[in-house]
Amino acid sequence: MVVSRSMRWLINCLYFIGLLIGLPFFLFKMATAGKYRRGLMQRFGISLPTLADGKPVIWVHAVSVGELQLSRPLIAGLRERYPDHQIVVTHTTRTGEQVAEQLYPDLVRCYFPLDFSFAVARFFRAFRPELVVLVELELWPNFLLHAKRSDIPVVLVNGRIGERSASGYGRNAWFFRRPFSALSLAAMQNEEYAARLRRLFERMGLSTEVINVAGNIKFDNVRIGVDQALRSQYRGLFGFGEDELVLVCGSTHPGEHEILVDLYRRWREAGLPLRMVVAPRHPERYGSVREIWKRAGVGLIDRSCLTLPSSDSALRTPHSAPCILLDTMGELGKVYHCADIVFVGGSLIPHGGQNMAEPAGIGVPVLFGPHTFNFPSVVRELIAADACVQVKDSEELFANVRELAADPQRRARLSENAQRVVEAGKGAVERHLALIESEVQSPKSEVRSPESGVKEGLNP
Repeated sequence: MVVSRSMRWLINCLYFIGLLIGLPFFLFKMATAGKYRRGLMQRFGISLPTLADGKPVIWVHAVSVGELQLSRPLIAGLRERYPDHQIVVTHTTRTGEQVAEQLYPDLVRCYFPLDFSFAVARFFRAFRPELVVLVELELWPNFLLHAKRSDIPVVLVNGRIGERSASGYGRNAWFFRRPFSALSLAAMQNEEYAARLRRLFERMGLSTEVINVAGNIKFDNVRIGVDQALRSQYRGLFGFGEDELVLVCGSTHPGEHEILVDLYRRWREAGLPLRMVVAPRHPERYGSVREIWKRAGVGLIDRSCLTLPSSDSALRTPHSAPCILLDTMGELGKVYHCADIVFVGGSLIPHGGQNMAEPAGIGVPVLFGPHTFNFPSVVRELIAADACVQVKDSEELFANVRELAADPQRRARLSENAQRVVEAGKGAVERHLALIESEVQSPKSEVRSPESGVKEGLNP
């Protein structure tokens, strides 16, 4: 207990020092950007949502859009298996809040606590969870320490850990050992991640029995094959002819938009009948993308200005803009169905890439840049199966789009190979649920006080 209190004191001091140093920046951002104010009081544990009385809680935390979307089948499985439990979903970002509202309108939702011990304690007192489920790698020291002290099992699902993260944790093993010991289960995406975490646990002197390989839930979340109704619907909405080649640039980041609009002009000058949909990863970038296209002299129209056809038939939308800005949330997965080629963003710049499994499963040729360290295993599987095209820079992207445009047979082979890779990776949700089952149904001899988290009494 003394060690735990000393560590909490140290962590809180470090956070307060960081807060003081960054206070001018945060005050400026709060004054100029609403997303920095949104949910702030809630993250301190103030004005938390009210839960149903008497129902045990499974707390699922998914940071933002990607984690929330991939959690859908897992949360559906938890609700089906444990109908007497209530699910609480937390998120970290404003876009995460918007997506959570769309995906889980009937669940309790709120922001995740700031990792100060007092804020974390308020959340645990309010929720009194039977189980905490963390998606991918969202490990906060005070949060984990409180769960361990309260004897609440913490499960990591769809786990991944990069070499750089593992090295950082390893260099500070003395600091992270106790928080990491709170994990009662780590269900990793593949053996590479599992082996990396095992080495880290061995260095920390922790048991590796909690580490399992359960597969990548992203594959379970992916539809196999093009939905022809969606393809027709969105081509009609965007005014794309069936003879026109459509390039969807998904989850793009700053630094890529200037490249893409320049490449688009060059593709058109080269005679490609190309239309483009650009979907920035972050909504706050919509304005800057509009400005970039305007300066380049390339027509761009907002998706929000268009109305979906009332039927599944393809109806032309009366506009002449060659490019569409996807300025709506949660629609990219549907728009992929109207594509002939997809470029996955965050990869031409050193961000680490975004999810390429979704367009691969649909059966659209997928291209991405050299920076894919967020998804190394998926990239390796796709490359090994000749199921994607990885380019080293913008010039290679220009050349490969031209080549694919001229070679429908090559596009078809890439699509078929990609679908096979995704199909082979399915089943991860059921494996995760089977592992979680032992944690949910493990006997509890005591229940926790809502005021202190101290155990008392008997759990029937």
